[in-house]
Amino acid sequence: MGSNMLTQMPVAATEEWLAACKKHNTRAQWCALCGKPFAVGDIIRFIYANRTPGSTCGNFFVCAACDGPDALQRGIENYKQTQAAAKRWGLYGPDWLG
Repeated sequence: MGSNMLTQMPVAATEEWLAACKKHNTRAQWCALCGKPFAVGDIIRFIYANRTPGSTCGNFFVCAACDGPDALQRGIENYKQTQAAAKRWGLYGPDWLG
C-alpha cells in the first residue's frame, strides 16, 4: 500500500496495514467522513490535507462510498464542525490541531 498512498490513488486495505493501524491506534482505521471501520479488501483512499490552505484537519482516509472529487473539502468541513462542537462543549484542548 505504501507508495500508492502517496499518489492518493484508491487501494485495497491489507491485513498488514490494518494490523499496524490498530497496533498504533491511528485514526486511519476508519473513514474520516462516515466513520466506517475498514476491513481487509475495502477500497480506501489517502487524502493529503497537510499544507492545504484553510485546512487544519491533517491527512485522512476515506472509504469508496465517501470518496469523490470533493472528499478533501468535506473532510475539512467535518473537522471544522467537530472542532466547533468540541469548543462549545468544553472538550477542546491543546492537543487539537488549529
